[in-house]
Amino acid sequence: GDETTSFESPAVLNSNEIVFILKENGLKKIAFYHFDSREVFVLEAPIDSPSHLTSFNNQILFSFYGENSFKIGLFDGEKLLLQTNNFFGGAFHPMANEDGIYYIGKFSEGDQILKYPFALSNFNGISTNFQIKKWANLEIKTNLTAFSENHYQALPYLLPHFWIPYFTTGSNFIDSAGFYTMLWDPTYENLITAYATLNYVKIFANASLSWKNSSFPVDFSLDASDELPYYFSIQHYARRTGVFASASIPFYLTPLSHYFALGASAFYYAWAIDSGLASPYQWQYSLESAVLSAFMSFSTRVRQYDFYRNKGFSLAGAFDYHLQSALYKTEISLYYYVPFLPLILRLNGAYSPSKIFNLASESFYFSGNRYPFYQEYRNIRNDSYYYFSGEASIGIFDWEIQGGPWLLPLYFNRLYLTAGYRSAYLDSLYFHSVFSRLNLELSPLYGYIKTTSWVEGYYAISTQSWGYTFNLGLSW
Repeated sequence: GDETTSFESPAVLNSNEIVFILKENGLKKIAFYHFDSREVFVLEAPIDSPSHLTSFNNQILFSFYGENSFKIGLFDGEKLLLQTNNFFGGAFHPMANEDGIYYIGKFSEGDQILKYPFALSNFNGISTNFQIKKWANLEIKTNLTAFSENHYQALPYLLPHFWIPYFTTGSNFIDSAGFYTMLWDPTYENLITAYATLNYVKIFANASLSWKNSSFPVDFSLDASDELPYYFSIQHYARRTGVFASASIPFYLTPLSHYFALGASAFYYAWAIDSGLASPYQWQYSLESAVLSAFMSFSTRVRQYDFYRNKGFSLAGAFDYHLQSALYKTEISLYYYVPFLPLILRLNGAYSPSKIFNLASESFYFSGNRYPFYQEYRNIRNDSYYYFSGEASIGIFDWEIQGGPWLLPLYFNRLYLTAGYRSAYLDSLYFHSVFSRLNLELSPLYGYIKTTSWVEGYYAISTQSWGYTFNLGLSW
């Protein structure tokens, strides 16, 4: 090409012809090159920004822009068909085989390979007029441009990429506030996260630093922290200082969203419980815990970008061993995403030879439990050898926003409302509630962090009380 003309996205159409995108004076068109005649022909049609050409059985598939979304077009030499309906995430890089048409949808969570709902022979596009004209400007002169080669500088990646507000909650709403930051290497195989907040109730600086690595066959992570969480099981603050290490091996199945993973972890934590002194830095460490764990998970969950959201199931299990006391516990969890209803079923179970399970899901032996706590019952002191819980929630509505405000680094994914019933059984007592939760998924900072925020109202049937709670969760 030259300053006004360029060629891109070539694809073999047949033994004598290739198809490509011809960009001339800023306009893109589909073009054909014949090897025998050495001539170029252009498809003249009302197509905006055609791209990502592929061919199958002498038919051309491409993406184009129309009505605020990228769609799929089909040209077989006799007719030109253009998709009219919009898909969430758009339709990019269409490809076809005997099984159908596949394309890439682009979402803030990442790209997803999706299947077009109609076969190639039944492509449901609107027929569009076209003309094929010979391109006159075939002779394009090319010039070699001088260039220099320099070593890549990775030093900027050692600096934090952003700073965002961060807070933690305690017995009374928000009890600490500060910042959260993240940095990573160019290949995104090493991820470092850190946060620091000031607890204004007890004047204490919470701090945590973690490192995750995925460049080896075994994924591992390291974490060090010094924090002042509020423990509802004892209704006091306690300073917790420690280190955590984890390693896991994932085995990806077919399709790729199905996987099986095995892993192990170890941690050491020490606690200094509120002794009445003004500063937590004066409290004496009185408890310590060193734990070895093994865990597994198996999932067939498939993410769907529609009202049903997910289908399949996720199964996880863990065994934890406390070195100082030779105490152990086992936990298991199951999520089932009903494929034909916007319904999620969740089951949890736990057992230990000692009474370490409570409604707050807190434990000084193991630094906590994996099963969920229920806000409406977490202040009830009731320790048990076992714990069983279940939850069923159904989607009420789902609004796919997929957009954000102008000039602000915010991208709103979706807003959806769920309602359900949950229960817990321990120490021969049954606790149950009904709830409704409004969820907002958004991706601040151009998708570097994904957050799920929710506000929930509940009615605790066992205590006949109303209440609400909220949460802001971060993931990367």
